[in-house]
Amino acid sequence: MSERLRLSDIPFSALDRSFIDKFDLYLRTERRLAPNTVVLYMSRLHTVINKAIAAGIITADPFAGYEPPRPERRRRYLTREELQRLMNTPLSVPRLYFVRDLFLFSCYTGISYGDMCRLTAANLETAEDGTVWIKATREKTNVEFELPLLDLPLHLIDSARQVVEPL
Repeated sequence: MSERLRLSDIPFSALDRSFIDKFDLYLRTERRLAPNTVVLYMSRLHTVINKAIAAGIITADPFAGYEPPRPERRRRYLTREELQRLMNTPLSVPRLYFVRDLFLFSCYTGISYGDMCRLTAANLETAEDGTVWIKATREKTNVEFELPLLDLPLHLIDSARQVVEPL
């Protein structure tokens, strides 16, 4: 602001949609901020503006109609080859085998780390056809889930039991 407007501060009443758009452009071009960082800065400014509106300092929301362009999130995942390489890589510390097994179990079941830590033998149920199922509740959302276990996650459970039970 000091370079462009020759001001060290700007009153709330001077904030309008034009200022918001110019500030967004400034952050993207001159400051060369990443799109997600621009969204973060703009949301923090919007929070201050909302507090000013709630306090009656200003009446109109200069952010009305403003929606910053958000980059499309690129989901990253491990390929089959990468998982295979991870499974076959020898490790130097025995404890790391257990950590790797936990990670692989999460990959093959889709269960988050927090939910995985809460699993017990009571969460395992065997169906009439012999399929072993995990039945549990998500910690974060409290939503129940059931999922059948493939051979690899079953093998990982057996490996974990050998490591944990002797303790």
